[in-house]
Amino acid sequence: MIVFEEKDDRFYISASKIVGAGRGVFAARDILAGEYMPITGVLVERGSESDRTTCFLDRYKFASEIKVENNKIELGNYLICPLGYGALVNHTNSRRKQNVEIRYVDESLFGSKAVYWFIRDVFRFEEILGNYGPCGHSLENTKNNPVKLFRPFLKKK
Repeated sequence: MIVFEEKDDRFYISASKIVGAGRGVFAARDILAGEYMPITGVLVERGSESDRTTCFLDRYKFASEIKVENNKIELGNYLICPLGYGALVNHTNSRRKQNVEIRYVDESLFGSKAVYWFIRDVFRFEEILGNYGPCGHSLENTKNNPVKLFRPFLKKK
């Protein structure tokens, strides 16, 4: 068994201000545009038995990496089942309210990793809100497994 602990003191969980959303993630301090929240979770191979037995997470799973080559999108073999703060970032359709987007940061030692990238400054006590794509889905990968598609890789300088 692996023990998971969320220790990022920049965030806390509270009741979302979005009606019907349940809980959400909030800033415990001011956060500057360009900072990011690592998305922790479990990787499962797309279409595998592990993917099928975690079907209760299907609406939260998304591609662990995205490559765009010759105008073709490659999603990789794995899906992220998010845990911790990254699992509780709520959706908004409002570009004005959205303060994060998922990006894939190129880490030279470990390949890419998915993060919630802050696209604007966020103030203490503000809810962290992203956009999951049109109507919460943006790419149908398999018949029964919609996969969310977000931003392409961001090269770390």
